[in-house]
Amino acid sequence: MKSIRNVAALVVFAGVIGVAPALPAPAQEAAKAGQALTAVEFPERYGVTVPFAATDRAPARAFLEASVKIKEGQAAIDLSFKRMAPALLFGGDVTSYVVWAVTRDGVTENLGELWVRDDSGSVDTRTGQKNFAMMVTAEAHPFVTKPSGLVIFASQAAKSDYARNSAIVFAAFGPAPVTGVASISGLAYKDTVPVDLRQAGKVLSLAMKLNADGSNADKLREATTNLAQATNSASGGSSKAMVDYARRSVAKSGEAIRDAEKRAAEKAAAEAAARRKAELDALAAKASSAEEATKQAERERAVTEQALSESEKVKAALAVEASRLAGEKARLEAEQTRLKAERDALAARLSGALAKVSEVRSSGRGLILSLSSGILFDVNKSALRPAAQVTLAKLAGILLMLPEVNLRVEGYTDATGNAEVNQKLSKARAESVTAFLKAQDVAETRMKAEGYGPANPVAPNDTPANKAKNRRVEIVLAEGEIKPAGVK
Repeated sequence: MKSIRNVAALVVFAGVIGVAPALPAPAQEAAKAGQALTAVEFPERYGVTVPFAATDRAPARAFLEASVKIKEGQAAIDLSFKRMAPALLFGGDVTSYVVWAVTRDGVTENLGELWVRDDSGSVDTRTGQKNFAMMVTAEAHPFVTKPSGLVIFASQAAKSDYARNSAIVFAAFGPAPVTGVASISGLAYKDTVPVDLRQAGKVLSLAMKLNADGSNADKLREATTNLAQATNSASGGSSKAMVDYARRSVAKSGEAIRDAEKRAAEKAAAEAAARRKAELDALAAKASSAEEATKQAERERAVTEQALSESEKVKAALAVEASRLAGEKARLEAEQTRLKAERDALAARLSGALAKVSEVRSSGRGLILSLSSGILFDVNKSALRPAAQVTLAKLAGILLMLPEVNLRVEGYTDATGNAEVNQKLSKARAESVTAFLKAQDVAETRMKAEGYGPANPVAPNDTPANKAKNRRVEIVLAEGEIKPAGVK
């Protein structure tokens, strides 16, 4: 009973903090003006050091630096920090620091939490981007999809002769969380409750608010149990167990938060789609009416010309009518051009979203997302690696928001070994990808899987590096039926 009371106290305390009044916001002002960053085009074979500049909201003398290296088609990022303090010091709704990748065109990717328990430490993360800037923001929870204007660190020019730096300004911030102070410079964490317990309690409180309709009861129950176990472990003097259970509670609360936000996004998307359909139906009805009016006018003009062929006055009137109809036709053609531009814009947004997962290129069959087999599978295996599941989960999230997009998963190997064995392995790997996406609620009817073995190589099979390029899985995305690859 004591541990349950302690958990309730943590959650209630977190809820009280969550209603703290917002202060005059330097963060909001910075968001309006934009945050200066430096995007880096990272080389394929060299590690690159990226320094960060702390803002005036960061802890005094705080230091952050990243070591970035491209490995198997992804950027591996090792972040190390010194003289840091927990994000909880901001008070209000803030619980966490989040690391972001920002492309030159302003697309952001949540790279995970910068977990600060001690004043120094390190965090490893990855991204499919190869040309990007980075920043660290303070957030209400680690699972946000858009950065707030509460920027703590901004990346600077890379220290490398092999990397290209370019200055950018990012201003597409989401809402800033409620804070108790504008800056934590000079503050220290003096709460008797450990950082991990306090963070877990506040994130659980947020998850309960977002799922107040009773959704995700099982996940919230698990998060509450894990927080109770963390509290018991802290009372028993087991710091390692306390941290482990607290992180589990945050993870379960995060799942409930993501589910709630997904439901809200799906509802908003459905409402937007309904509005757009109504607009398109109205345009179609108007176009049909105009077409019928045009046909009727042509019939009337023919009758008039036949009956009054010698009347110049009638001919002039008909010429005016023809001019009006031509203008109506031009207007309809302009409307069709606008609709096509909207479709092209949708394709561009899809390409931008896929770029968060891995490299993407356009083809006559659709957009092609290329993933190295070295990232997805162990050698000669078709079972997905855990890290590969994270990448594919991101893709699944995109596909669930775009139900009209179909995909064809195509597996390839290099030319080493038996061709029949390679063909079977490539197909098994393609089927592993579709099976995982199906488990993430992507409809099976939208997907096809095929293996082509060593066919269609993207590089000569003459060196280990080139062979690694040929060992890949390509995911072709397009509306309607997707044609098979042109196998020779």
